[in-house]
Amino acid sequence: MSEEKIKTEKSIPYYEILNDDDMQVLSKAEYLQGMPVALSLESKSNVVAYGTVVHVNGDGKLLHGVPLPMNCMRVSIDEAVENVAKLPFPIPNECDTVGDAIGTHVAWPARWVLMKDEVSLQKDEKRKQGR
Repeated sequence: MSEEKIKTEKSIPYYEILNDDDMQVLSKAEYLQGMPVALSLESKSNVVAYGTVVHVNGDGKLLHGVPLPMNCMRVSIDEAVENVAKLPFPIPNECDTVGDAIGTHVAWPARWVLMKDEVSLQKDEKRKQGR
């Protein structure tokens, strides 16, 4: 190869061609799927449980035989912070509280589902303000 050709090849940037599938925008539920999350009630600082966002396929999303409420995520409750906290959407004749729902899937309002990192940052900021 001539020296001129080598210089040309090195100076031309390589651009990868991306199709629409590579550039899709994920919803919060899709982004959080399978991730550990904190579940809060009435405010983001009131964490009542820790769990995992469960992926649900298809349009007719059902949870315990009933449609998943609008603007909710299907989550698995792994650990209760407040056992007696009322579930936002109780499971009739089965679970009314967070403590009762450990190990099962429940509907949780998406606005109250937080990444665990977000909760850690809130705690750090509270500690700094308290100093």
